[in-house]
Amino acid sequence: MADAMSTDLATAGFEVQRMADATVYPLPKYPSAGQTCHTVSAPAEEKPLFTELARSADATLVIAPETAGALTARVRWTLEAGGMLIGPDLGITELATDKHQLAEHLLAHGIPAVAGIAIAAGSRLPTDVPYPVVLKPRDGAGSQQMHILRGADAQVYIPTAARLEPYIEGLPVSVSLLAGPSGICPLPACRQLLSKDGKFTYLGGSLPLDSERAERAKQLALRAVAACGTPCGYLGVDLILGKNMDADRVIEINPRLTTSYLLLRQAAEENLAAAIIRWSLQPSESPIFSPEKKRFLLNKSEELIA
Repeated sequence: MADAMSTDLATAGFEVQRMADATVYPLPKYPSAGQTCHTVSAPAEEKPLFTELARSADATLVIAPETAGALTARVRWTLEAGGMLIGPDLGITELATDKHQLAEHLLAHGIPAVAGIAIAAGSRLPTDVPYPVVLKPRDGAGSQQMHILRGADAQVYIPTAARLEPYIEGLPVSVSLLAGPSGICPLPACRQLLSKDGKFTYLGGSLPLDSERAERAKQLALRAVAACGTPCGYLGVDLILGKNMDADRVIEINPRLTTSYLLLRQAAEENLAAAIIRWSLQPSESPIFSPEKKRFLLNKSEELIA
């Protein structure tokens, strides 16, 4: 998605200064026109270069995982450098990055999230909760290290801080939102295609949903984000839609660009990256999306056969 965003920004006429850790994600040797690539190969190199680029840029868009505080740290670096952040502020990022803290916050504000318990690193798996349950890292990104557990095993140790929550049946859906001076704009709700091996691996997505479920998803996503403060930029909300509205639940909020961007950019009738920047900075019209059915599978987007 970082490749897609960079390409779309450059296509829209922005000058893109892109940086990445070469040991994690090597950048292309010959980037497309409008992009300049910067790489670091050691942790000590990153912050000085990041700070320099954030200070000199007109705006900074941070794409990083929540894991181990990576996203939060780079949001903080941007603000400390005096940079213009295109994305949720530090408070919202810190709240949403901790999956357990976020769920407790949403429930306290009357948002239907999933009640669960926090598990300390090094603890054994509890046996006094009803199964099946989902075990996830408190600071996870995507579906990393998520598992469905059908029964208790008191011999299992939890290596890192985690959250244990009931397994919720239903349709997995994501709603991306843009936030800025014009308010919060929900983009088309996308069905999530997840693996059925109990690990919830993201395989792709499709749109549109039927109008009734799409509206339910959008309204719940709006309520969830509004309960967290006044955001800016792009956010993604993961939901489970049940048999009716009362069974719908918020799973998490991603305070960053999400993989759904790869599907939404194909359905957008304008350059979606440019629309994100525009909506974040100035009063704007909502982006328009094609009503055609689209599917994204393993980095591939195509029309669905009805």
